[in-house]
Amino acid sequence: MNIIQKVKQGATDAAKLAQNKVEITKYKSQVASKEREVERYQMLIGQAVFLSFQAGEPYPVTSRTTITEHCKVIVHLQKDIEALEQQIMNLKREKVCVCGTVISQEAYYCSMCGKKYIGFK
Repeated sequence: MNIIQKVKQGATDAAKLAQNKVEITKYKSQVASKEREVERYQMLIGQAVFLSFQAGEPYPVTSRTTITEHCKVIVHLQKDIEALEQQIMNLKREKVCVCGTVISQEAYYCSMCGKKYIGFK
């Protein structure tokens, strides 16, 4: 009976791990899509600035509202990307130290700077 329970537990753990991988892949795909959108809006901003320059405007006065709107969209997309990356880190059971190193949520100390952590983030 004990062996059967261990096999069942192993199958359950494998299913959870597979589901985790699927979710991580889904989030990474969403991050890549949003990063492409950011690049597209950055190109649109560059085009607006260049067109203003070509028109003889030293500063993009006529396209200022367009540039501002594109910048707002980029900021919103970057916040979405950060949230998705946080979801990925949660699924991987990782956290970021103040020094920028990615460490396990179970770690008590950062392996790079030595900062002590108590509990989970």
